[in-house]
Amino acid sequence: MRILMSRLVQGLRSFLGVPLIVGSEMIGRLAVWGDTPSEFALTHRKVASEITASLAVALQQARLHEQLRAGRERLQAVSRRLVDLQETERRSIARELHDEVGQALTGLNVLLKIRGRGAINCVPRVTNRAPTRRPARRLPGGGNPVSPF
Repeated sequence: MRILMSRLVQGLRSFLGVPLIVGSEMIGRLAVWGDTPSEFALTHRKVASEITASLAVALQQARLHEQLRAGRERLQAVSRRLVDLQETERRSIARELHDEVGQALTGLNVLLKIRGRGAINCVPRVTNRAPTRRPARRLPGGGNPVSPF
């Protein structure tokens, strides 16, 4: 409106304003002005209407494209956060498994030593079935080792 008022002061004699409409929403306006009174004929108004129809579609597409880009960025951020949470959980589970296996092996080792003191002939039979120093297997996905028991 300020531009229109400044043009009036500068000698504006005719004005043509055509709304930019998408659906039922006015998203802007095309403003054309001239130096002579009644400068815009019916053909000028038709051309301006065709231009505004194309402009309205282009502006709406630009808005939709921006919304799509912002949505993609949000989706990527959520995806990165999900991967971080999964990695944290995987490390936590791997630590727990490692601790549990270590405790179980220590307990077996203590039991074997206790049995070895009381009944020497039982120790070789037990150690042959379940040695305490067997190689550990790796978890699928690169987790920490676990006992093959």
